Amino acid sequence: MTLTLEDLAALREGWDVELKKAGGQDGRGAVPASLWETYSALANTHGGIIVLGIEERAGGTLHVRGLGDPDRVERDLWNGLFDRRKVSVNLLERESVRRDEVDGKVVLVLQAPRAPRRQRPVFLNNNPLTGTYVRGHEGDRRCSPEEVRRMLADADESCSRDSRVLPRYTLADLDPASLSAYRQLFRLSSPNHAFLAEDDSGLLRKLGVWKRDRETGEEGPTLAAVLMLGREEAIREHLPHVHLDYREFPAEDEGGAAAVRWLDRVTLDGTWSGNVLGFYQRVLPKLVAGLKVPFHLEPDLLRRDETHVHEALREALVNSLVHADYSASSGIRIFRKPDGYEFLNPGTLLLPIEQIRAGGTSECRNPLLQHMFRLAGLGEKAGSGFPTILRAWREQHWRAPLLEDDVDRYETRLRLGVTSLFPEATLEALRSRFGDRFRRLTEDARLALATAWTEGRVTNGRLRELSSRHARDLTLLLSTLVEGGFLVPHAQRRARWYSVSQLPGSVQSSAESSVQTGQSSEQSSVQSTMALEGDLPARVAGARWARREDVRQAVLLVCSERFVPLTELAEALNRSPETLRTHYLAEMVESGELELRHPGKPNHPDQAYRAAERRDGLL
Repeated sequence: MTLTLEDLAALREGWDVELKKAGGQDGRGAVPASLWETYSALANTHGGIIVLGIEERAGGTLHVRGLGDPDRVERDLWNGLFDRRKVSVNLLERESVRRDEVDGKVVLVLQAPRAPRRQRPVFLNNNPLTGTYVRGHEGDRRCSPEEVRRMLADADESCSRDSRVLPRYTLADLDPASLSAYRQLFRLSSPNHAFLAEDDSGLLRKLGVWKRDRETGEEGPTLAAVLMLGREEAIREHLPHVHLDYREFPAEDEGGAAAVRWLDRVTLDGTWSGNVLGFYQRVLPKLVAGLKVPFHLEPDLLRRDETHVHEALREALVNSLVHADYSASSGIRIFRKPDGYEFLNPGTLLLPIEQIRAGGTSECRNPLLQHMFRLAGLGEKAGSGFPTILRAWREQHWRAPLLEDDVDRYETRLRLGVTSLFPEATLEALRSRFGDRFRRLTEDARLALATAWTEGRVTNGRLRELSSRHARDLTLLLSTLVEGGFLVPHAQRRARWYSVSQLPGSVQSSAESSVQTGQSSEQSSVQSTMALEGDLPARVAGARWARREDVRQAVLLVCSERFVPLTELAEALNRSPETLRTHYLAEMVESGELELRHPGKPNHPDQAYRAAERRDGLL
């Protein structure tokens, strides 16, 4: 098969792609030692593609070196994959490795899948504690022993985390009011169920959350029972870092500030049971309150006269609670904002995002918790939760839900925006920036820009969720928007992403035609490239090292029009949040160059930065 550099660019848009020179000592090709780290990292994260024989140089340019002896390289590759002393498992089939030709030179393309849950961690050199890698924001990195232990715990399907009997815990560690409330929910869901004839301990046994440890002979509640129905002090005794937090935030004024920190909050403050069921019962009414769709919430919180939006919010809440890793320190955080909802829970996804979106398959970190919710009528059939959410949002013509996990933060985030694909405020901002050129764009091009503006970034994968266009067509669309000066690319070791250009809409009209017609000319390409070379944030993001003053000016440019959260700023400049916070932001706030959304509260969870008014005309 013959590949072009354009084909490679398309691959890099939709996949996590690693390019390796693989020249070897004699220049005829060899399996580089770093390949195995990348193989482990991709297998333990989201999978991806490794290309041997192509070098990525400074600035992101590609140089095709080719493999002089591809037979030797492929033979050594397969020998390593089947050597358990080298790598713990081979995930590649014969069709996963192919030879392609680029610019008349042979390269080797490896499609490395994500490892199934039971095979993670994929590790090197017979040692999971020192040979396990993941693919983070900065590329391949070695896992800490704690991260390895988490993977091993997730891989053990014979004994889920929440099925463990807690030593020396008794019925007295459960909250009587919660147990009574659960029994009532169960009765309303299945009035004639045989389990309801049992006493409390009998009911828990029938549910599978009161067991006898066959190794020790000890009998008692499982972690699932204590999490769902336990007293707060009993939960904290076993899980000292457990945290449940719901907050409703107010609308901001035009300056990006709010009169109060939050309008409502539910957290572990000693005023309620502090268990998962209590959290669910308090938070669900707050999530659905005031929705502009017909609904009456019954006192028992069951599915009666619900709209699909209410079902979706319940599913999102239950999913956060049953998929969380309660041993992690970050805790479950659920936010309601004027423009939508955000669900964050510790623990990365156990299935690929594509499989979750398709539905029909369920992998749960806490299956007993999930079972208890389902028997009480509070959860859908396993594997149907996310399609339920997608259906509801599609029916309302809201922006598609955004599901993502972050290996470095060890958390999963679900964003449910309640705004249209083309919010009027976003369209007005883009018209103001790009003038009449924005109006003349195709609908897909406007969708890409609107997404980048609303969400802070846009990727090929995100556009595939929002449109019916093929990945290759979207790659060409994004490239053309870059040429036209509308978007700025940000090259990372992971798939490329784009932000709205900070440049005023003054690129020559010859560049516009390429966006409107899908064609590009040499003249427009040169003009847009010249324009983009002046985009300081893009240059800082694309450089491993940058002058301190350039980074400071880039921060001011990114924050010139609105309050920007630290995570978004870090992504825009391709720097770690800690680096920016420690070496730039604190100093720039103190000097008056930046102002805080929440002055005097530097650690506020909704903190963001905006450039202060300048007198030198730079901003």
